[in-house]
Amino acid sequence: MTNNEFRLWRMRHFPSVYAAAKHLGMSRDTIDAYESGITRKGKPMRNIPRYIAMMCAYLDNVTGKKL
Repeated sequence: MTNNEFRLWRMRHFPSVYAAAKHLGMSRDTIDAYESGITRKGKPMRNIPRYIAMMCAYLDNVTGKKL
């Protein structure tokens, strides 16, 4: 899952970064880093970690919303 795909997924499921962070048990900084593709240390991030992509796919299957 790319950063842009994660952003689209988050926008489809949650109205804000804050809501996504609260429901997914992550910090807003982590959600921002996944969406922007830049870590807190300023390093580029190519893809979202696999376990996060798997969680997104699971939630898509449960809710019926697909990317």
